[in-house]
Formats: sequence, C-alpha cells, structure tokens
Amino acid sequence: FGIFLVFILLAKFIYSQGWYAVTITNSQSSSTPAPFQQDIAICNGTLNIGSSFAYINNATIFNQIDSNGQNVYFTTTYGGSPNIYSWYEGQENFNGTYCDVWWINLSNGIPANSNVTIYMYIGNSSSNYYSQYYPYVGESPQLSSTYGQYDNGQDVFNYYWNFNGTSAPSGWTQNLDSVSYDNGVTISGDNGGYWYYTGKTFSGTILIEEMMEVIDQASTTNYGEGAVGLTTTSPSWISTFSLTRVLEGTNPIIGYIFDGNDETTTSIEFEPVGTFGIISFYASSSGMAAYSNYQLIQSTNSYTVPSSYYIVGCNADSGAKVFVQWLRIRAYPPNGVMPSFSVQLAA
Repeated sequence: FGIFLVFILLAKFIYSQGWYAVTITNSQSSSTPAPFQQDIAICNGTLNIGSSFAYINNATIFNQIDSNGQNVYFTTTYGGSPNIYSWYEGQENFNGTYCDVWWINLSNGIPANSNVTIYMYIGNSSSNYYSQYYPYVGESPQLSSTYGQYDNGQDVFNYYWNFNGTSAPSGWTQNLDSVSYDNGVTISGDNGGYWYYTGKTFSGTILIEEMMEVIDQASTTNYGEGAVGLTTTSPSWISTFSLTRVLEGTNPIIGYIFDGNDETTTSIEFEPVGTFGIISFYASSSGMAAYSNYQLIQSTNSYTVPSSYYIVGCNADSGAKVFVQWLRIRAYPPNGVMPSFSVQLAA
C-alpha cells in the first residue's frame, strides 16, 4: 500500500494536465505599460535568445499541449473560466528547440520590481477551448482551418491586422508594388515599392512586428525583402527614415536603414526562403532596435521619435515576392526586458 501511495503522489507532480500557477516577475525599476502583452513560451529545451522574450524549459508540460494550442487557457482565478485574453502564436522552432508561444493581455500591466500570479489550465488533447471560450482563447490566423476563425489578436494587441479576406483592410494603401489579398498579403516587387498604413498616424514609442515569408527572390543580388518601420510623410523609399529590412539570398543578410543610412551584417541569418519568421522594429525617444524572431540584431541610440508618423508595412524588391500573415503593435517591455515567469502546479 505504501508503494502504491508513493506512486500516486509522484504521479500528481509529474502529470502535467490540470491547473498551474504562473508567476510573472517584472525585475525592472519601471512598470510595464498598461495594457501589457506578455509572452508565455513553454519549450522543450533551452534558448539563447536574449532578454526580450520569456520562456521556460519544461518538456513534460510542452508534450501535453495540443499542436495548435487548443487545450490551454489563462485566468486570474484558480478553477475559473478564462478571463485573460490569450493568443496562441504557434509552435515556433528556435534552432531546433521548439516552443509553444502565447501572448496574453495583462490589462493593468505589472508594477516595477513586482510580480503577478495568474493561472494556466491544460485540458486533455481532445479539448477545444477556441470553440468553447472564444474570444478569450484565440490563435494566430493561419492555424485555423478557416483562416482567422478563432483569431482574437484585436483583443490582445494594441493594434492588429490579420488581412483576412481578399481586399485591403480599411486604412491600408499600397504604393508601386503589385499587392494581392487572399487571407494574407502577397507583395510582388514590380518597382521596389511597398504598402503602408495611412488612415491613422501614431506618436511616441512603438513596437511593430509581422509574420512574413520570402516566397521568391529575383536573383542572388536582387533579394526578396520584408520590411517594417516608420515614416513621417506619405511614404516613398527616400522619405522612410527608419526601417528594418530582412533580406534573402544565397548568403542571407539583414539590412537596416536608420535615418537613411544603410547598415548591414552577415552575422545573423533570418529565415531560409520559403519559411516564415517574425521581424520586429522598435523606436522610442532614446533609440531604435531591430529583432529577428525575438533576438536583438541591431540597435542605435541616435534617434528621436517624431511627433507623428505612419507605419510602413512591407516591401519586395523588383522581381521578388513576399507574403505577410499578420502585423501587430504591442507594448515594449521596460528597458527591453520581458518580465520572466515561472510555472508550478497550483494547489
């Protein structure tokens, strides 16, 4: 009987379906913005990714998560129904380590040098909390059998576009390039232009991210290209003063245009042609930074955000083609450091 009891007690602590307490800690001396988008990444190994992305290495929990994240939800109360908006980005591959990645909306943010505790529930693999609890439980649009069916990005991020449908969303305009909409945006580089958002101007600190793929490149010297950035005028290539460019070729490089000056590096490869990746651009009164799949790849301190600007969405060099699944704007973590988190079985 004693051995059987020990087995039951051990099973309680290794069985990963059920309730977990998630403690999120802001180690910085300033609070996060409110609302704040916190990433929750459950991985099957360790990452070398920097401080802008939070994760835990727990293969046991990772293996209990459905392939499209449908059996997980988040709430503020133990045993409660979901009341925290969560958006499942997908199972990302970071150089052979896989992570299930969620973004959750913390409406009150996290105070400086403080922590908050929420709860994560993992159901069995047959559970589908998207259909049961949408819009509190949602997923990236490409993960749905019907594109965007359970996409709740508009409830999680400050601004969000999934380009669902066959036409441009209100406020988006294209310039020069051939653009088509079919549950995402395909940009064919006819004249080296880009598409951009003109219906609204922004101000202050901004963090822009998009999920994009280089479908085809024109040649080894004329690359396919994805881009995000800001401009102060109705955009043209010359007037764009801050841009993050991800280039593809035989030897992929990542280029940056800061205040009209090209800077390049060959030390980081973004993604091979034909695979998706996330590029990010951050700008504030103190500087700018470019990220590839959440890893910092370039920054500068010589920058001042103008009083108002437009968002530059994406670009394709002449003869090349790129595809964008979604674009979002989220809060920048204090000092670029994403609050860390820990997970333990809830009592």
